Amino acid sequence: MRSRSLRMLAGGGRENGHADARACPAFRGRLLADGHTASRRSERRRLQVITAPFLALVGCVAPSASAPPGAAEFNDHFVTTNEVVLHEDADDPIGEIGLLVEASGGDLVVSDAILPRVRRYGSDGRLLAAFGQHGAGPFEFRTIAGVAEDSEGRLLLVDPRLGRVTRLAGALEPDTLFTPWPLPRGRVLPMGGRFLAITASGERSATITLFTDEWQAVWSIPSPAPAEWWRYPYWHSVGTVRIAATPDVAAVAFSLLYPIYLYDAEGTLVDSLPAPPTFRTAPVVEAGAFSGPGAARRIRDWLASFDVISELTVLQDTLLVVTHGVLRPGKARPFEEEHRSIDVYHIPSRSRLAANVALPEGGRVLGGGQALYVLVRQPPEQWTIARATFSAPSATDRVTARR
Repeated sequence: MRSRSLRMLAGGGRENGHADARACPAFRGRLLADGHTASRRSERRRLQVITAPFLALVGCVAPSASAPPGAAEFNDHFVTTNEVVLHEDADDPIGEIGLLVEASGGDLVVSDAILPRVRRYGSDGRLLAAFGQHGAGPFEFRTIAGVAEDSEGRLLLVDPRLGRVTRLAGALEPDTLFTPWPLPRGRVLPMGGRFLAITASGERSATITLFTDEWQAVWSIPSPAPAEWWRYPYWHSVGTVRIAATPDVAAVAFSLLYPIYLYDAEGTLVDSLPAPPTFRTAPVVEAGAFSGPGAARRIRDWLASFDVISELTVLQDTLLVVTHGVLRPGKARPFEEEHRSIDVYHIPSRSRLAANVALPEGGRVLGGGQALYVLVRQPPEQWTIARATFSAPSATDRVTARR
């Protein structure tokens, strides 16, 4: 019954829907529930049914992506100090690089986006330690959605499926398990000796929460995603929450929509950064717009019509790097984000220091710290990460964010 209804929705008719679904190798008929739900159960269910064929068809289309018009050269604003080639153990190969943390002493901690595993590398790419296996037992993982280092050099790993945070010693040895509330479900970042995390306190809520180092909640702020999400069909299928943190400022955004909100260490909204002129906001389409004949083409055109905030990254505690990208079909998920360009802001003054800077072709921003880390090569070549430092312009060259 479900498969038949999905085929009908995907193609708008028996013949077309069946053909579109079977022609797409990514067709799985998945339903999406990301923590934001309508106030009425029937509305939520209706949107889920509409969303499922959209996710199935999205893997069949490939929006073209190239450097954005008028983009500045990466080397005009960043100096690549070195490239780190990651050593791979033949018995423990990397599935896909996920999150990166610049650890104390210059080491790099990298999570695996496919395997529930984390690895620690020296600054020269030597594999120092690895930890993690699939399971629900102590110090096992279903998935790793967040990685951070505390002030004592210990690692914190967020597993949203098991609803817990795992603390490891610096050498990736088991330390402590936490089950905080609200439940961390995504990125986690150090913020002045505490931790900022994307959280969910129930099926109908998503929040950003500051925790103590023992994972007691200090304050929570609402998600920047549109509250009446049923008014924005498909947005919550492709959008997500982005966060970044300095010791005293938290930057929060919804990936499809500006502004970027700035909160102080007490959780008070203090400012925001407006959309740059080059950012294309996603058009709002009607529910059911991607069903019927020509659905794949309409999805392709829609995905190609807007940009996303792909990453928020902090450099040297004062710079906010905003990575912009576009959506494309994914390998292990319905879609992925292709990083294309970055803007750089000076957080204390809210000035934009660099705008529309093109990333190296195929590059993906992984993380920050004292430098910006960009994935520049992957299999069949060796996994290679570029370490780049920002070249700040003179005061007369700065472009304020409010222009």
